[in-house]
This record gives sequence, structure tokens and C-alpha cells, in this order.
Amino acid sequence: MKLHPKLKSEFINVPDRGFGKSKIYTSHGGNGPPLLLIHGNPMCQLTWHKILPDLIKNFYIVAVDIRGYGDSEGQKQVEKNILIILLELWVMTLNLLWKS
Repeated sequence: MKLHPKLKSEFINVPDRGFGKSKIYTSHGGNGPPLLLIHGNPMCQLTWHKILPDLIKNFYIVAVDIRGYGDSEGQKQVEKNILIILLELWVMTLNLLWKS
């Protein structure tokens, strides 16, 4: 589901690093320094829809649906090693910024 008309949406394929393969749904765009938005459990990136118009004015937003939630695909086994998952999300954020 599209988070905001000013954001580009796409899937990022994540290879199996011990958690199984996944496709992470991302929305990104805006102006300014990067701001990574990670929703809580059991939500999705639509959590941010009310504050997003203000955030887009001052930040380059990268919102993700974590694996198994929202429009992302993959097992919901985040409890195995949250640090690896957060590092994956940071790398995906950097890759999106380099593309822009």
C-alpha cells in the first residue's frame, strides 16, 4: 500500500543470511538528511502516515515494513538476532540514498 504520493515505493530482495530470503517493502523520498522509520510489532509503515507530511519537508524518509509485516515477505523470526536485521536495514537505507 502506498504510504504517501511523494514517496517512491519498491521491494528490496534480501538474501538468506540465516533467516531465510525476504522481500522488504520500502517507501522513500523527501528533502534533507536521511531518517529511517521502523514500525513496531505488529504494525506496518502506515503507522507513520499522520506525521509523514511534516517529516518529508525536513528529511529524506526511508520507511520499511519489516520482514513478515505489511507488504514485506519473509518469516517473522526477528527474535533470532535483531542486530543483524537492523544492520541490513541500514545498508538498504544507504543503498537507496546512493540511488537517489
